[in-house]
Amino acid sequence: MLRTLLVCLVCTVKCLALSPPGISWVRGYTDGTCESHNHAGVQTDDGGFLLVGDGECYDSPEKGFTRQITVAKVDPTGNMQWLTNVGTVGFNYGKNGVELPDGTFLVVGAISEGTKENFVEKRVIIRFSKAGTVLHTQTFENVENGGVDGLMGVAIAGPKLVVVTGYVKGVQTYTDQPMFLIQGGYAVLTKLLYSDDYTEDFKVIFEHIFDKPQDTTRFTAYQGMRVVVDENGYTFSAASYTTPEDGNTNFGLVRTDVDGNVRSMTYLPPSDGYQSHPYAFTAASDTGYVIAGLTLRYVDDSPQGRILKVSSTGEVEFDTSFRQERKGYSTECYGVSICPDGGYIVACGTGPETNQGSEPWQNLVQRVDRRGISLWKKVYTGENSRNGTGEYVVTDRVRGGYAIYMDTQDWGDRGTGGNFAIMHLDQD
Repeated sequence: MLRTLLVCLVCTVKCLALSPPGISWVRGYTDGTCESHNHAGVQTDDGGFLLVGDGECYDSPEKGFTRQITVAKVDPTGNMQWLTNVGTVGFNYGKNGVELPDGTFLVVGAISEGTKENFVEKRVIIRFSKAGTVLHTQTFENVENGGVDGLMGVAIAGPKLVVVTGYVKGVQTYTDQPMFLIQGGYAVLTKLLYSDDYTEDFKVIFEHIFDKPQDTTRFTAYQGMRVVVDENGYTFSAASYTTPEDGNTNFGLVRTDVDGNVRSMTYLPPSDGYQSHPYAFTAASDTGYVIAGLTLRYVDDSPQGRILKVSSTGEVEFDTSFRQERKGYSTECYGVSICPDGGYIVACGTGPETNQGSEPWQNLVQRVDRRGISLWKKVYTGENSRNGTGEYVVTDRVRGGYAIYMDTQDWGDRGTGGNFAIMHLDQD
């Protein structure tokens, strides 16, 4: 009898642990007449959150720009503290950010310089004060005339040191392409030294352009996505392909030493598909690395979510794909974070693959254990079926639970286009 009760108790606890958590709060952040699309961010030392992205304003043609960098800071319960826009001409993109030890913020992306009719997109680092004031903006000359350069990821690499990754010599097939993946070109990794003097430029310690195919599988890392610092150097995820002509982008992983010399390059296409986009990346909870994004499988014409874990030597430990249940609906994932139990949580958007404007995309969240086995999956909506596309996820180390960054039209002021938003989930 006692054994039966214990078994029932264990099953009950396990079932409760597998249940998707509830929503603790949701906040939307309106940027005037501008559409706001957030790509990434970080939990700040005060328990709040930094949001980094970009937006297009309805009156922007009159202002001279088409898309501006948008950065916002909110408190631990999601109340807006400040929002700052950067960019005066052309297309400008905010891609990632970190909080420095002195409480200032560093944001990376791409910024346009020139005139309304003739501008060049360059790699940019912007330093913000604690209150959201721009302290310093530094651009890097483009590697090739006519190419498009930009930064995607940043990580703190030591006292007054950061590493950034992105792309150079990019080739655009449409004007707003850096919103997602730029084609052509090469991944770049740069290590920088910064000063307490906000007026000083960051000093380049090294810059490595990955313009040669890997020796064995002959793949090219054409866009660095996110970067982490490990005990032996730096590792970044990269959008990669074997030839640019076939158009089949796949997961790639590049590891370097502390001087930027290549230690290994690993090509990670799906075993049951032909294409995958590596939008999200983190160091694993034990050893190795986790990449998340989307995949195209042979059995399904619509993109599915993909989360993959590799060891520190590049061996695949799990490779999991998932989707929402409705046929013809795409699942595309943009954020991944480590959970308290060592598993992982993935933030995704899901909606119709064709005729995408026919209904709002939704926020799909997938939770897996440390072996990649699904614990729960849920499409989250708010009151009155409010919608939002999951763009990033931060595990809340202060209050517990998860902050899902969203691109949404239903939170924030009505009639303003897309808005930044955070949906905060309870701890599971």
